[in-house]
Amino acid sequence: MFNSNASLIGHINDNELRKQLVKTYTLAKGLIDTYSMNNELVLKYEQWNFMARTSQDPTHTLFVQILHDQLINYALAIKDSHQITQIAVDSLLKKLKEHL
Repeated sequence: MFNSNASLIGHINDNELRKQLVKTYTLAKGLIDTYSMNNELVLKYEQWNFMARTSQDPTHTLFVQILHDQLINYALAIKDSHQITQIAVDSLLKKLKEHL
């Protein structure tokens, strides 16, 4: 929706509102991409975990542990991204109320 209407943003007279719209959209899009990447990591983890359990190969088990650690670290990044996006959304909503 944003991409197909991006040209209309220029019609908004309030510079701060325009900036906040673009900033919030960019952060939200990044958050969605972050969730998608997390889902890919979870899928990879599940696949390697299955292989490790069925093969009993220590290399597979080690790789599962590495993926597990990556998922934990990525969860912290998701949390940070979510908080930053939430602040931007709140600011945008406040700015929209002021504008209307």
